[in-house]
Order: sequence, then C-alpha cells, then structure tokens
Amino acid sequence: AAVNSATDFPISSAANVHSFQMPTLTTGVTRGLLTSAAQTIPGVKTFSSLPILSTTTAHTVLVGEAASAIVGVGPGTTGQCLISNGVSLDPSFQSCASVLSVSASNSSLTISPTTGAVLASLNLANANTWTGGQYFKGSPWYDVKAYGAIGNGVADDTTAIGSAITAACSVSGMVWFPSGTYNTTGNYNLTSCNGIQIVGAGARSIFIQITHASADLFFTTNTVEGIELRDFGVKSGTVLRTGGWVFHVNTAYSGNGYLRRSKFTDLDIRDQVNGLWIAQYEFVAVDRIIGMNWVGTNGIGIKIGQTTASDINQGSEIYVRGVSIWGINAASTPTLQYGIWTEDTDASYFVNSGCTATISNCLRMVANAGGHPSSNHFFNGGLFDATVAGHSAYITGGGKHQNYHFNSSIFWSAGQLGTSGTWNGLRIDAGTIGRMTINGSSFSGSSGSGLYISTTSAAGALIPISGNFFQDNGWRQTAGDRFGIYVNIPVNTSGPIITGNVEVGGSNYGGYSISNSATSLYMVVTGNRWVSGTNYAVTPAV
Repeated sequence: AAVNSATDFPISSAANVHSFQMPTLTTGVTRGLLTSAAQTIPGVKTFSSLPILSTTTAHTVLVGEAASAIVGVGPGTTGQCLISNGVSLDPSFQSCASVLSVSASNSSLTISPTTGAVLASLNLANANTWTGGQYFKGSPWYDVKAYGAIGNGVADDTTAIGSAITAACSVSGMVWFPSGTYNTTGNYNLTSCNGIQIVGAGARSIFIQITHASADLFFTTNTVEGIELRDFGVKSGTVLRTGGWVFHVNTAYSGNGYLRRSKFTDLDIRDQVNGLWIAQYEFVAVDRIIGMNWVGTNGIGIKIGQTTASDINQGSEIYVRGVSIWGINAASTPTLQYGIWTEDTDASYFVNSGCTATISNCLRMVANAGGHPSSNHFFNGGLFDATVAGHSAYITGGGKHQNYHFNSSIFWSAGQLGTSGTWNGLRIDAGTIGRMTINGSSFSGSSGSGLYISTTSAAGALIPISGNFFQDNGWRQTAGDRFGIYVNIPVNTSGPIITGNVEVGGSNYGGYSISNSATSLYMVVTGNRWVSGTNYAVTPAV
C-alpha cells in the first residue's frame, strides 16, 4: 500500500497490510521488501538475496511477513515481525503474535512482540533515527488510525472510528485521535460503553468533523457510567448542520437512563446547532468547554434536564466549570437561541461559567407545572451578557423553583444586540419561588430593569438581595420596566429582603433605583444607596 512522500512517512493500511515508505537515502543503503499496491509477494524465509534498495529512490517497505502471504503488524498477527533494519544489513525477523511498542537506536528498529500496534513512520535520512508516533490497536488504548482512519479532512473516517469505539467499548478502553481532522457522519451509540474514553491530541490539534446534517455525534439511550470525552474539537465545515447534538443523553424523562460519573473536558465546539444535552445524570463534570460559530437560529449550547409531567427527578450533581458559550456565528452575528438551559432537575453547580451574545436567554431555568421541582442550583462567578431579544438570565415556568444561589455573577446588557423589546438582566417570573439568594452581583446596561421579580404563588418570594451593584438599566425607557429592581408579588405575600445594594444611573432614563407593584407590600428594604431614588406603589414593610 503506497503512501505519500514526506519527511516522516505515516503508516498506510490496506486490509491487514501495513507499510511505511522510506525517503530517498542520503547515506548508506538498506535491504528490505519492495512492494506496491499491484504486487503480491509470497512469504520468504531468508533475506540475503533481496535487492539492495536504491539510494536515490523512495520505496515502500512492509513491516511484517508470514509463510505464505504478506501480513500487517496488528492484533492477532502471526508469522515474522521485523526486529532490525540497519544500514547495509540484512533485516532480521522473529516469530511473534503481535506487537505493542517500538524502540530505536541510531541504526536499528526494535519491535516488542506483545499486544497489538502498527508502526507510524521511519525516517532514514538522518542515520536511521526513528521518528513519528505509534498507532495502537489494543489495550490500553485504541488509535483510530490503526483502524484505517486517515484524518486529512477529506477521507470518510466514519467506519474506522466506529471500529475503534467497538473495540474499546467492551473493555473500557481509550479511543485515541492523533492530530488531524476526521470526517464522520457520527451517530455513535455509547450506551453499552461503560468507562470508555474518547480522547484527542488537543482541542486545537484534532477536530472531529461531522458530515451529517442532523445526526448526533455521540449518544446514549440507557444508563451508562464512566464515559469521558476530552481534548478534541468538533466542527462541520463541509456540511451545514440543521440539528443534532455533539453528545446527547437520549432518554425519556421516565426512562431512568442516567449518565453517571462521567466527564466532558477541554472541548472546542464549532459549526453546530446544539452542543451537549445531558437529559438525565448523576455526578457529571463539564469542564472548560468553548462553544462558538453556531449555525441555525434555534439551538442550545448546553441543556441539562428535560420536560417532565410528573415528579421524577432528572438528575443530581452536575458540575459546570470554566465553560464559555459565545452565541455568535463565524460572521459575529448572534445565532444561538439559548446558551445554558436547565429544566426540572436538581443540584447543578456553576463556577466561572456563562455565555454571551445569544438571541434569547444566556441562561434559562425552567420548572414545569406538574413536573419535578427545579431545585438546588448554585452559581459562583456566572456571566450572562448581551442578548438580542431576551432576558440575560430567565427563571420561568409554572412549577416550583427553590434553593437557588447567585454569587458574584454578572447580568448585563439584555436587549443590547436587538432593536426592540424590554429585557431584564435577571428576570424571575415563576409560579413558586423559595429559598433563593442573590449576592455580590452586577446588573448593568439592560434595556429593561436590572432585576425583575414576579411570582403568582402565595408562597411568596422570600429572597435576600444584598451587596449588588446596579447601573444604567432601563435605557429603552419603557414605562413600568426601567428600574434597578422591580418587585411584583401577590398581596399579603412575603417579599424579598433588599439590603446593602448600590444603584447609579437609572435616573438617566426616567427610572428609579427600586419600584414595586401595588400588591408588593411585605418587603424589607434597608441600608441601600439609591442614587436614582425610589418609586413605591405601596410603602413596603421596612
């Protein structure tokens, strides 16, 4: 099997034949086997009669042979494996079943006959120094190139990647992607692959390029544990995506199909409609994900949970750290509808994560009436900034939201990228709200009020709001929604405790630092610095 000439020569595989090509030799000569795609060479026992390879011509050289036919070096190989290929020396072989590793000195190449591998490249232009990588085809990891992947951004690597995943799946192995761009139609089912790792050489060094318009890249349909995806990029430069997810936990809300003890780390997601949808989960970590260059106009960067029609929890314990979702396309136009979406689920922890430049909400948290309450969500260092036509962060739905905590977070510029509508930095517009705190955060530059709190439940909105900063909200000057803080709760219902906050600049747009509806009586407001003044429809309890 021929390969292209280069300084280092990658392995080329055809069925079970694996070969590398020598460059033109500048010093010395070497003996070996000559072949091409059109030739069949029977097995040989001695090599002293083989021709000396030309010092001026590049040659393809096989790395293994058997008694009756040329074979490749891989799992299950029988016959002879190359031990040394020295300058001006006969090559030497030994009997082996398969190989795992190679080592090299200045003039020899050594193969250890253990568990499977194929060789990557041999550069003889520099005194027979072995260079290049090794393509592993057995435990502990499974190199996609050992299964026939090319990684040049042109060839279809779908089958090769699938073969590597299948081999690794049953043994909790690592599927390895060397540097390159791997075209695939995706649709890889990891449901039975407990402990599998899909690993690349770096998020900017290797891209899995999805060539199907709407298929998921990876998905699960039932409970699976220990999946890890890390250190690779995903893009779709050769096809316009219309749907699908990079990873999708595809289970019904009552299906008990949990993703457990799994990790998504150092991924670069581009050219997609959607990113990750983790519908059901237990103890999942999402770390250092970057998403941008989105296509379509109705996608979601990261979705956690799903719509429920009864009190069935969709998950517990998901950790989102260092995640950055940019809702723009390649022309810097907002095209992502929602950055982060949680729904009817429990226990999420967001640290130094967020999104910017979405069409609608950067953060959307939903609790459906009759579904499982949305509970126990913690945000520390969140960024929710710049929308076209939506609140930067939106807590909504007819169900119950409880035990939310926002600390040191940013809620900025709702509506800044659009031309109409009045949108809030953080809007809480829900059926029932309980045990929620908003501390040490910044609300600035939104077209409507910075913080808007509304509930229809007599259970109230007992929310401590303290130590926050409000500036220049309400610039679209819509009557009734141009304040630092606006509170709308039912009569005789406990409202928020508002203390130690600072507001400046709202009066520039005819608004006030704080305002409330005619039913919002039972609030505690004390110790704040209201530069723009107050506008109470009724005087709150202080």
